[in-house]
Amino acid sequence: MKNRNPVLGVAFVAASAVLAVACQASAPAPQPSAAATPPPGTPVNTGSAHVSALAPALNAAPSNGTAQPIDPTLAGAAGAILDKVAGNLAPGMSREGAPMAATFAAGQTMEQVVQLATGRCYTVVAAGPTVQAWDFSLILVANPVPVQPVLLHEAATGTPAAMAGGGNCFKWNWPPVTARVAVQVTQGGGIAVAQLYGK
Repeated sequence: MKNRNPVLGVAFVAASAVLAVACQASAPAPQPSAAATPPPGTPVNTGSAHVSALAPALNAAPSNGTAQPIDPTLAGAAGAILDKVAGNLAPGMSREGAPMAATFAAGQTMEQVVQLATGRCYTVVAAGPTVQAWDFSLILVANPVPVQPVLLHEAATGTPAAMAGGGNCFKWNWPPVTARVAVQVTQGGGIAVAQLYGK
């Protein structure tokens, strides 16, 4: 029987983690890749298990996306649809922050920086009267691990749609972080509005 020392194993794991963080801090920050965001009209993966084509380079600054932003209070029909469907797609949840709205062509995106709080559950609801398909991502803004920081990715169809909707919200169990919601219209276009909900 081999003699195993659990304290030695824990010390080795802790030392490895400190070394990895120190090495990453001393290395130059990676530059955003031109391939990180596809050109408008490029299809993206539709399976929820795949990394989103919207995932930015690790240290890319948050942007508002490529769609033309509009004042959410002027979004008219899209906003009315969002208010009506939120009860079914985000049951028992309340709005987190301000809504985002834009005028889209197929393939364009809108983004918003959000705060994820420990123990809260999140859903993103989007609506646009002339949008048929969507691609949603929830992405860490700052991530100490050198991987694509996509927390959640989901494709959906319909004039109203949701990421982690219908009572299946995304639960954040870790310390509070800054993330971004990225919404892409993959089919259709026109005015659309999206909102983060939490409980």
